[in-house]
Amino acid sequence: MGESSGDTFSGAFDYLMSTSSAHGLPNVQRSKTVLSKTIWSMLFLGSVTALLIQVITLSNTFFEYNYTVSLDVKFDRSLHFPAVTICNYNPVLRSKLADASEEFRTAFDVNFAPPGPPNEAGEPADGQPGEGTQAAPSGQQGGIDGSLTAETSETQSSGGTDSPNSGPNSGSQQVGTAGLANANPTTLNPTTASTTSPGTNASTATTENVTEALESWDDREQGDFFRERDPSYLLEQTLITELANITEQERMTMGHSLPTMLLDCKWKGYPCSPSNFTSFYHYKYGNCYTFNHFTKGDLFTNRPGPLYGLSMRLFVQQNEYMPDITESAGFRLVVHGPDKMPFPEDDGIAISPGFQTAVAARIMTIERLGSHYSNCTNHTNSNDIFKEVYNATYSLKACERSCYQNHVIKECKCFDPHYPNSPDSGVFPCQLNDEKAIDCLTRLDDMYKNDSLQCNCYQACSETNYLTSVSSSVWPADQYEAKRRQSGCLLSGVQLSIHQTVACLRFCQFDKRRRRSAWTLAGSVRSDNVRVC
Repeated sequence: MGESSGDTFSGAFDYLMSTSSAHGLPNVQRSKTVLSKTIWSMLFLGSVTALLIQVITLSNTFFEYNYTVSLDVKFDRSLHFPAVTICNYNPVLRSKLADASEEFRTAFDVNFAPPGPPNEAGEPADGQPGEGTQAAPSGQQGGIDGSLTAETSETQSSGGTDSPNSGPNSGSQQVGTAGLANANPTTLNPTTASTTSPGTNASTATTENVTEALESWDDREQGDFFRERDPSYLLEQTLITELANITEQERMTMGHSLPTMLLDCKWKGYPCSPSNFTSFYHYKYGNCYTFNHFTKGDLFTNRPGPLYGLSMRLFVQQNEYMPDITESAGFRLVVHGPDKMPFPEDDGIAISPGFQTAVAARIMTIERLGSHYSNCTNHTNSNDIFKEVYNATYSLKACERSCYQNHVIKECKCFDPHYPNSPDSGVFPCQLNDEKAIDCLTRLDDMYKNDSLQCNCYQACSETNYLTSVSSSVWPADQYEAKRRQSGCLLSGVQLSIHQTVACLRFCQFDKRRRRSAWTLAGSVRSDNVRVC
């Protein structure tokens, strides 16, 4: 019985070996000599080993989740028009200083002198300019000296030249405390930060500035030269903090209004008005206004060129500039997605008055693979301040700044005035002369640099960027200005146009694509593919 079973198994094994479809096994069975059987067995085992090595190699490659980057240059007959944000370089109107508090005017109004001591009747004496200082005459700018004021007024009337890096993601994408951290609290008094106090003779201040400019660098580098902040920098930081102490409505009331700045507006040849813009407050530039915000609808353009985009004529209002705060005149312009938060201090373009400026925009879309290939996300965090305040969609900058601000609110019990405050925080801005707050901001800044804040902010999986190119020409032309003056029109300000560029509405698209899918796991290894169309 045992022999019969053995013969049956042996016969079945011989039949399997001789009829197998595996390469080499039938030859092992059919071989008559031991040497022949050995050679065919070694060839078969070698082939199986090579197969196992290839399967393991391909499996490891697949689970590395490598990808290729594909660049496609596509053409479309119609594209979404971007949003355009414009901000005046001057954050506060000089005429609005009269409505501010006495402390605010003392720090920032060069023509204001606080009331004197009470007179014999017990009434406070009228505030008069200090000795040697006179208030600016009506219709003339208050400046450091009379010559500068006269030159500025003359320049503006002739239509001539009339536009930070404190954010957490500026430049190298690092969060900073925007001048609040690492500052000496004893030197941050608003009354001492101003370069010219109300009681100081303006000509004396000018002489001191000239003397400083003539000093050699060897003399200027003595003492605490590298450890003290510049007075103009401290004055600007003080202004930012003081404005953060009042409500947003009050801050916007003190800034430039769009109905005054916007002289003319056209979209593809059709008129537009301030009602087509939305507004928000920026810590450095004051009131900013956005055209084509997603809450106003969605605009498309089907032809390139300035005739089929946005055209604006803007008035700089240089006579309303703050003398000690705003050093240059003009506008800050940002081209961005309609649902994204603009950051003029990082991404803005400087627009100068007295010129016709053309801003051409090219669209670049980036699609990133998520899941195992990267940590990209399109979802806004629940504590995103820009989403709460402005209803903006996710972006890396907004996430980083919200994370930093939330940590400041939680640990310092105040908020950084350079970023929006959470609506439900119930805290006040961090004061420049609060040593405890400054130390807290410095510590958080160091933690951010060391990547220990655990912000969990990643790049967006789907991102649209606008690449801008700027060109300008002198505006207005002599003959055009003469013709307009004959009709009673005074030309002064900025002529600006924003439009899509290139002949066929071309846009670039970067895609991250899987290098190998499960269907190609057992196939041949392919090289990386970079395709340019």
